[in-house]
Amino acid sequence: MQSVYLSIVVLIKASLIIVIALDRWWNPDEESPAATQPSAVSMMLYLRRFMLLLAVSSLIATLAGYTNLATYLIDNLIDSAVYVLLFMGLRAILLEMLAALTRSKFLRKQLGLRIISLQRIRVWCGGLITLALFVIGGLRLLLIWGVSRADLSRWIETAVTGFRVGSITVSLTDILLAICVFIAVMLVTRLFQRSLLHSILPQFTSNRSVQHSLSSGAGYVGVILAFVMFVAALGIQLESILIVAGALSVGIGFGLQNIVNNFVSGLILILERSIKVGDWVVVGENEGFVQEINFRATELETFTRASVIIPNADMLSNAVTNLTYHDKIARVEVPLQVAYGSDPDEVIAILKASAEESEDVLAHPSAFVLFTDFGADGLCFELRCYVRDGTERLSVASAIRLTILRRLTAADIEIPFPQRVVHMPSSPGAI
Repeated sequence: MQSVYLSIVVLIKASLIIVIALDRWWNPDEESPAATQPSAVSMMLYLRRFMLLLAVSSLIATLAGYTNLATYLIDNLIDSAVYVLLFMGLRAILLEMLAALTRSKFLRKQLGLRIISLQRIRVWCGGLITLALFVIGGLRLLLIWGVSRADLSRWIETAVTGFRVGSITVSLTDILLAICVFIAVMLVTRLFQRSLLHSILPQFTSNRSVQHSLSSGAGYVGVILAFVMFVAALGIQLESILIVAGALSVGIGFGLQNIVNNFVSGLILILERSIKVGDWVVVGENEGFVQEINFRATELETFTRASVIIPNADMLSNAVTNLTYHDKIARVEVPLQVAYGSDPDEVIAILKASAEESEDVLAHPSAFVLFTDFGADGLCFELRCYVRDGTERLSVASAIRLTILRRLTAADIEIPFPQRVVHMPSSPGAI
C-alpha cells in the first residue's frame, strides 16, 4: 500500500513539474524584455530541459516499478530547482546592487574614476560574483544528489593542495596565486608606464617620441617579467618550459610567426627609433602622424582623424617616408602665374617679401623665387621657403598666398585667366 502511495505522489509531482517546464513563461516572446537577454534565455532553456529529462525519467521509473529510484529523482529534482532559483535570485540582487553602486556619482567623485573604468569594475566584479555563486551552488547540488561531505572535503583538499601529473604538481592554490601575480605585475607595469609618461620623463626631456619609446620599452620588460613570475608561481621549472618551447618551436614558427614577427619588429622600431611617436610618415597610400607603437601594430592617425592600424612588420620591411625624421623643418612651394607684360623682377620681389612677412618662415635657409616657365597663359614663378613646423605648412602656404594676392593687387599685376584660341574656318561649307 505504501508503495502505491509513493507511486501516486511521484506521478503527481512529476506531472506538475512537466506542466511547469512546458509552460510558456519559460520561452518568452521576442518582444518581451527577457528575450533581449540571450544568456538568461539560454540558462532557462537548459534548466527546463534538465527538469523535463528528470521528470520523464521518474515517470518511467515509477511505471516500471522502481519507486525508490523515482522518489530519489523527483525529490532531488525539486530540491535542486529550489536552490537554483534561490541562487539565481541572489545573483540578480547582488548584480543589481553592484550596478547601483557603480552608477553612483558620489563614488565616482570620491575615487576619481571615469565611467568606463566603473563599467569595467562592474563587469569584473559581476563575473567574480557569478563564479562564486556557481561554485557554492554546485557544491550544494552535489550534497543534494547524495555526495557525502567527506568526499567533498577530500576533493576540495586535493584541488587545494594539488595533485601530480607526471613530474608536475597541479594545485588550485598555485594556479590562483600565479594568476594574481600575473595580474598584479601587469597592473604595476601599467601604472609605472603611466608615471613614466606623465610624471617622470617630462622632467628630463620634452621629446614626446623619446617618452613614448621608453614607456613602451618598460611595457615590454613588464610583460616578460610577468610571464616569468607566472611560471615561477606555478612551480614549473624553467627547464621544463624550455623543453616544451623547443618541442613546440616548429608549430609556433608556422602558426604564430606573424605575431612573433610583429612583436620583434615593434622592439626594433622602438630601439632603432627610425619611426617615433609624433612623426609624420607616409606608408603606401596612408599618410598621417604616428600615435602609438604597440606590441603588434603601429597606430597612424590621418589628416581626416581616421586611425590606421599597420602591422609592425610592414612598417619595418616596406618603404616608409618619414617627413620629420631629423627635424620638423619642411619646404613650402607656392606656384604663381602672372600675365605677360608684367615686370619679372617686381614679381620676384613681391613673392620674397610675402614669404619674409610670415613669422613661421625661416630666415635660414632663406626664401627664394624661381622663374620656372613661359606658360600658355602667362609667366610662371615658384616661391620656395622653409617653415619651422612641417605640420603647419598648409596653413603657412595659405597665409602666404593671401599676402601675395594683396601685394599683386596693390601693384596692379594681373593673374591671367586660362585662355584658349579657337580658329573657325572662313568657308561655311567646311564645317
